[in-house]
Amino acid sequence: MPVHVKDWVKAGNPVSCVVIVPQDLSIGIAIEWMETIVMCSGESIEQRAYLRQHAENIAAFAKIRYARQGRGIVVIDWPESDFPKPEDIPEGIGYTPATSLISDASRESISTDPMLQAVMRYNPEQQAIVSFVNDVAGTMNIHILTAVYGYTN
Repeated sequence: MPVHVKDWVKAGNPVSCVVIVPQDLSIGIAIEWMETIVMCSGESIEQRAYLRQHAENIAAFAKIRYARQGRGIVVIDWPESDFPKPEDIPEGIGYTPATSLISDASRESISTDPMLQAVMRYNPEQQAIVSFVNDVAGTMNIHILTAVYGYTN
């Protein structure tokens, strides 16, 4: 299925409501992930366009921060006009490491929290977790940056 979707997108066809999950993921967790995607889809069209436009810089930034801080989430204030070059982003800004997201209390909820599962399961060589935070609207949307957005090695 992933190859079909990739070919479909490369051909310029639209993709909506496609969720690809690992085969070893339980159906219950897959459904929770889908619920999270549906709940977090308000501004997603503009954000997906932003990811496509800035995939190279976001991917480079994610890889640099992963190498320094381990698993984590790229955090983008939304709406944002441009994503800066990775070397122009000060240390401590734009990336939240998993160690800051997962407290002792939340370790028990990793198996039921879709965002924490995404942070613990993504492949840092091929993916990045991106959070768009809109303080004015009080929203946070999570995306997984993949090859569909131009994230390649």
